[in-house]
Amino acid sequence: MKNNGRALLSILNFCTMYSNTSVQLTVNDAGI
Repeated sequence: MKNNGRALLSILNFCTMYSNTSVQLTVNDAGI
């Protein structure tokens, strides 16, 4: 159970990091 929670947290962290990167790339492309 503890391992499942940790895996879920890792996925959540990855998604957050990925969306942050996507936003930053979009901003860079827009030249803002």
